[in-house]
Amino acid sequence: MLNNNDCGGIIMKNIIKLELSLVICALLLATAINANGTTFNSEKLPSIINEKTISIQDSTVVINLWDEQLDNGNVLPFYSISLDGGKTVVRTVQPSYELGLRYAHFDPLVSTPATPSILSAGDEMH
Repeated sequence: MLNNNDCGGIIMKNIIKLELSLVICALLLATAINANGTTFNSEKLPSIINEKTISIQDSTVVINLWDEQLDNGNVLPFYSISLDGGKTVVRTVQPSYELGLRYAHFDPLVSTPATPSILSAGDEMH
C-alpha cells in the first residue's frame, strides 16, 4: 500500500516527465522553424523554363524536359520519366554531362583537363 509520501513522489516524477517532454517538443519545433517563423523548406521555388514533353509512339511512356532558373541566374536541366502516360513519375533526374576518365572528371563544354604525359603521343607520332 502506498502512503501519501509515495503518491506525492510518483506524481512529481510524472510532472517532471511531462515537463521534460514539453521542453523536448519545443526544441524540436524550434529546429524546424527559423527565427522568422518560416520553415527551412520554404525556399522560393526556381522558375521553370523551356518545358518540353516527348510522348513515345505506340507506348504510354512520356518524358518531360525542363530547366529550372535559380535566383543567381544559373540554369539547371531536369527530366522525368512516366510509364503510364504522365499520371505518375517513376524518375526525376538532374542530368550530368560530366565525363569520367581515370585521370579526371570534367564537362567538355566547360573545360578540358590536361592529358597525363604517359597517355600523350610523342612528337614523332601522327
